[in-house]
Amino acid sequence: MKKFIFMALAIFLITGATFGQQVKINKTFVVATLSEPLGEQARVNDFVYCLADSTTYVLTAGGSRATTLTALIAAGTASPDGGANPSYYVDTATAQNVYGVKTFYDPIVTQAGTNGNNVRIGVSSLAAITSGFGNVAIGSHALKVNTTGYANIAIGDSSMRYTTTGICNVGVGVLALQTNVAGNFNSAFGSSALMQTTGSYNTGVGAETNRAVNTGSSNTSIGAYSLLVNTSGYGNFAGGVKVLYSNTTGYSNIAIGDSAMRANTTGRTNIAVGHNALAANISGRDNISIGHSSLANCTTGLNNIGVGGSSLNQIVDGYQNIGVGITAGGSITSGDNNICLGHQAGYYTTTGNSNVLIGYNAGYYNTTGSNKLIIHNNFGGADTALIYGDFSTPSLQLNAATEVNGELEVKELPTFTIAAGEATVTLPDDTVGFAVSGLTASAIVLVSYAETVGAPDTVAQVYSVKAGWLTLMGENGKKINYWIPKK
Repeated sequence: MKKFIFMALAIFLITGATFGQQVKINKTFVVATLSEPLGEQARVNDFVYCLADSTTYVLTAGGSRATTLTALIAAGTASPDGGANPSYYVDTATAQNVYGVKTFYDPIVTQAGTNGNNVRIGVSSLAAITSGFGNVAIGSHALKVNTTGYANIAIGDSSMRYTTTGICNVGVGVLALQTNVAGNFNSAFGSSALMQTTGSYNTGVGAETNRAVNTGSSNTSIGAYSLLVNTSGYGNFAGGVKVLYSNTTGYSNIAIGDSAMRANTTGRTNIAVGHNALAANISGRDNISIGHSSLANCTTGLNNIGVGGSSLNQIVDGYQNIGVGITAGGSITSGDNNICLGHQAGYYTTTGNSNVLIGYNAGYYNTTGSNKLIIHNNFGGADTALIYGDFSTPSLQLNAATEVNGELEVKELPTFTIAAGEATVTLPDDTVGFAVSGLTASAIVLVSYAETVGAPDTVAQVYSVKAGWLTLMGENGKKINYWIPKK
């Protein structure tokens, strides 16, 4: 008996899962022929598998160690339910109850079809195979309607049930790849993973990942409910629970971390790494978010980069902002073109634009200011930051003793005090600039300059041309404005 234990156990494991009701199994025998002694006491409801006729018998009569299967069959006079026909074998063609024990289909069938080499285990698995080959179906209705598809592996109830012509797919789990008809090279691991996917080259690992009806291809989703409702999005990578949960048509996104890009529907070409990174993004694109809750509230923003926990996490529709550091630019909502580098740099900036804030807490209290340059390592402002500038003037202020190693050439510029509307001034050819004092932006003063192209005709025009101004503040607090004309 011992030499048959392994084979008997294998048969029991394969067939036991297919019984419709609980049955107490006393022993399972494997014999070469009907005339071979059992070797142990046989009892009612024991199973005997005969290698000679590849038939499994359920016994209605017991016998001794020396009793053969032929003798047991002959000994039966009535079935346990009182019927007159003492039929002892388990029917392999139907699923009817025989003597109160639900029978089962032959558990392992090698389907010939046209090419053969298919293996199925389970009711209705690979039931329609024709020319397909190299398929393995384990579970009720696994690969049920497959006809010509080949090299597929389906494990689980109704796994790849409606696949007909798809090739080289792997579905492991109840309903995995269930409605995939002709998609190829998909891999699904988990209950309902890629359940209604019809595309190709998708990989889903986790319960209900990429489950919805969709034609998308080349998606990779790892984690329960990731890419759950994707319809046609392609080339996405989702790693984590509920990552890209609401994505429908968005494509080429990379999201890693619990709930990263959870609300995204049509956004594309984004990168989010971290818990809740870009969590609220809907249609924004080309954003990069790295860190817990980085860019977490961005919905339609474009081309933003947030690196660090909660960096740029209040941006809703801003674009082309860069925040590097914990909570860097953390309060910007709709500002654009800001650069915040350092821990909490630009923390209270909300709607300001085109600021450059560099250093620990640099520009921390800059709220709505725009075009500011602040380089500092603390809460510095205009008069305390190491370097402060204004791009709109433009002006540059150094709030520190400055030492220059090397040559520094400073050209003395002529200063003209001109009353509004009174005079015309002609500058020498070698003049590289001039200073104007005592005038308001509305004062009209005609200025001519030899070999100058586009020199301003009025002070109002001078004030309106930002690119040509440089404002310096001396120790006495007075400002000198220089206009550098073109030659």
